[in-house]
Amino acid sequence: MIDFMQDDHESDEVTGVPPNATLRLERKHPLAIRWMHWINFPVLFIMILSGIRIYWNTTDNAHLYPHAVYRIGIGSFTLMRLSPASVWKALDIPWHVTQGLGDHFFFMWIFAINGIAYVLFLALMMALHAKDYYLAPAYPVFFAAGGIAWAAWTNAKAWRNALMGVYAVLLIAGIVAFFPFSVPVLPPQQWLAYAEKLHFKPHDTENHDATPLPQFFADRFGWHELVSQVTQIYNSLPPEERAVTGIYAGNYGQASAINILGKQYGLPTAISGHQNYWIWGPRGYTGQEMIIINEATPEEMSKYYASCSVVGKREHPYAMPWEHGPIYLCRGRKMTYEADWIELKHYY
Repeated sequence: MIDFMQDDHESDEVTGVPPNATLRLERKHPLAIRWMHWINFPVLFIMILSGIRIYWNTTDNAHLYPHAVYRIGIGSFTLMRLSPASVWKALDIPWHVTQGLGDHFFFMWIFAINGIAYVLFLALMMALHAKDYYLAPAYPVFFAAGGIAWAAWTNAKAWRNALMGVYAVLLIAGIVAFFPFSVPVLPPQQWLAYAEKLHFKPHDTENHDATPLPQFFADRFGWHELVSQVTQIYNSLPPEERAVTGIYAGNYGQASAINILGKQYGLPTAISGHQNYWIWGPRGYTGQEMIIINEATPEEMSKYYASCSVVGKREHPYAMPWEHGPIYLCRGRKMTYEADWIELKHYY
């Protein structure tokens, strides 16, 4: 964790880290997760090594044609080998199929803990109605296992093998039909018409008011318009005010838009209490004069600042609901950001 204690709000142009930042390390993951990582890595290495020992002996007459399975070629012509024999000998791969089988089938049960953890975690996620993509890293493993099982089943009979071709056609057709729902290849109006025609709209993973576009598309809109408004507000201030004015964003998306898109317009680095932006601290801003992007009402803002006025409005039709709201110009924060920073921490 980085805790910023600097007296100014300028950052290094290369690293983006304030010059007087101090570094504090904290454990990020619970012990159970760290144990899973520490166990999985050596077990996975052993599974790969033992698998290679088994695979090395799978060719016909392996003693006559060693490691031919690692060859790429056409007929008898060898284009290349994935590794020369010296590599296999250095790794002690040849002629250890029995040891490979023993290691593989012993350590696979340890590795199977991941599968058990997946099932338990899946049940927990479903019970809590959590975000489905948290389990996405596990899917490629199950796809590979399912592919092997599917191939074994279809190769047993000719009609099943033909069924594989039909399934492939349906799979390709589905990918083509639903491609616009995963990759933004259509403009918003065309996307809406296409979704209406197919009577399909993806479900969002977060709870929020209804939006024309699903979140993974809607999150792409409104950033340039936000930066344009903030730039106009910032440049309208007298030079002596601009020198002390900062930008506070309600979430990391708004802060990142200012810091990335606003750099070309000379905007100061935005701060936020949201997610990792809280770790990066107030960057020396006290709250003397701030452009603030959030969803708060003027009454709520008056609790923290001597004066606040609405100087802009965010209302892009395709943006997410929380990207609709006021832009404030506030002066005289009643408690400095440094003193109040822990209260601004917003993690979820």
